[in-house]
Amino acid sequence: MGYNLIFLRLINLSTLVAILTATYSACLAQVFQDSVSGHDYRIEVTFNKTTNLIFNSAIVSVDRGSRDVLAQHASKAENVLQVKAGRKGFEETNLSVITAAGNLYNIIVEYKDNPMFLNWLIGYHYNPTVSFSDEQNAWGPYVNLATGAEQNIASLKTNAYGITLSVTGIYTDGERVIARMKLTNRSPIDYHAKAVNFFVRDIHATKRTAFQQLTIMPLHLRPSGPIEVEHGRSIVIVAVLPKFPMAKVRKLWIEFIEEKGGRLLRLAVPYRVIMRANRF
Repeated sequence: MGYNLIFLRLINLSTLVAILTATYSACLAQVFQDSVSGHDYRIEVTFNKTTNLIFNSAIVSVDRGSRDVLAQHASKAENVLQVKAGRKGFEETNLSVITAAGNLYNIIVEYKDNPMFLNWLIGYHYNPTVSFSDEQNAWGPYVNLATGAEQNIASLKTNAYGITLSVTGIYTDGERVIARMKLTNRSPIDYHAKAVNFFVRDIHATKRTAFQQLTIMPLHLRPSGPIEVEHGRSIVIVAVLPKFPMAKVRKLWIEFIEEKGGRLLRLAVPYRVIMRANRF
């Protein structure tokens, strides 16, 4: 009887091990299935600027291939990873990032003195949004107000490649700046913006200038996913920006970058326009 009981226990233990092994293998297979084409990225980082990686869901784990890459979670944003170079000219390395959605991303990191992009949408084909806390989501009403407000800027626009980028309103609550923009596509080809950058830059920046450029991460951006403008159509974009240092010698720059480094749109908002912002 005792031998039979031991035998049954051994069988049960073997069965349990087999089940656990099969489950673990299935999980690994799913992870690697999710990490195939579309989940591998290549980014460029530099020493004196921050590159922002915006994932489609909250970040669970980050592993750096080298100490030469510095990475940290953005404050109050669960799905934004801020990356920069720990030293100049480091050898190519990688980041491994796992998100709450169960996706594993392998990101090749290369050093460049002047990266082409500073903001990246990772997994953007899954309709990402920046996952802010409840406090940050409170800016939604400000976006609604800015969307319906009257235009308070006469003419601030740029035209390139058949695309017109215009700023049609600047508003504030005293602590934040809300910018309303409009993209109009008169070209025969649809426009797909992969990244939207905001930065403050000195008008005459030199190497001797203490302040040259500051990248600004929006608190809220609508639409939150990739911005697509079909031929012959227009779209309104509203950005809620944190308070940033301004002076007469500085401008707020807005930059739209098309997928695969295509059509670049860049527009400067002068100091005087920011100072005339309508207050909510």
